[in-house]
Amino acid sequence: MVRLWEVMQTAQLTYEPRYYALAERSRYLDAAARYIEGLVCDSDAICIVCAEAGHILGSLVAKVEKKPPVYIDVTVASIDHVCVDEAHRGKGIFRSMYALLELTASKRGVDSIECSVDCENTALSVYRAIGMVPRQMKMLKHVQKPPNQTPHPTTL
Repeated sequence: MVRLWEVMQTAQLTYEPRYYALAERSRYLDAAARYIEGLVCDSDAICIVCAEAGHILGSLVAKVEKKPPVYIDVTVASIDHVCVDEAHRGKGIFRSMYALLELTASKRGVDSIECSVDCENTALSVYRAIGMVPRQMKMLKHVQKPPNQTPHPTTL
C-alpha cells in the first residue's frame, strides 16, 4: 500500500507545488507506512485492497464519522485515499473497490460517501461516473510570512 500511496502523492505534486510536497524519501516512506498502519488498525476505517498474485493493484480507505447535526446525512464515509496501480487503471478496479466500499458502508449504517479531490485530478471524471456530485469546495490561500521573523509560540 505504501508503494501506491507514493504513486498517488507523487501525482499530486503536479497539481500545486505550494500545496503538496514530499519530504526526503526514506523519512516520507516511514511516515506513510505509520499513517497507513494507523488507518488499517482504526475500527472506524473501511480498508479495501485489490491484489493479484501477491501484488497490490489498488487500495481504498475511508473513515466512517458522524457529522454535526446540521447535516441531513449524519454518518459519512469520507474517502481518505484511493489509488490504482498505473498499469491496471481503466480495468474496473476502482469501480470494484468502490462497490465494496458502498456495500460495507451500507451495512455500517452510513448515510453517504464523500471525498476531497484536487481540482486538477483526472480522477474527477471517475468519481462523477460512479454517481458522485460536487457538494462543497475547499478554499485555500497561502499566508504571506514577513521576512526574517521568528514564529511566535503563542496562539489565540
